[in-house]
Amino acid sequence: MPEVIKFRWDMVRRGSGEVVSNGIGFLVVDDQLRIKCDYLFAETRILRMKTREMGCAF
Repeated sequence: MPEVIKFRWDMVRRGSGEVVSNGIGFLVVDDQLRIKCDYLFAETRILRMKTREMGCAF
């Protein structure tokens, strides 16, 4: 049975450390904690709402 790990993320400018985007992510991992899928969601308006899905193998 796969497990899900939820996390928050921030993207910052290298020089200033200013946060330019942030969001939430989910990792689907197997029983050995290997990543099977990842889902990333941007929450700020600076970057339009995007989702990314890698191929899943359950």
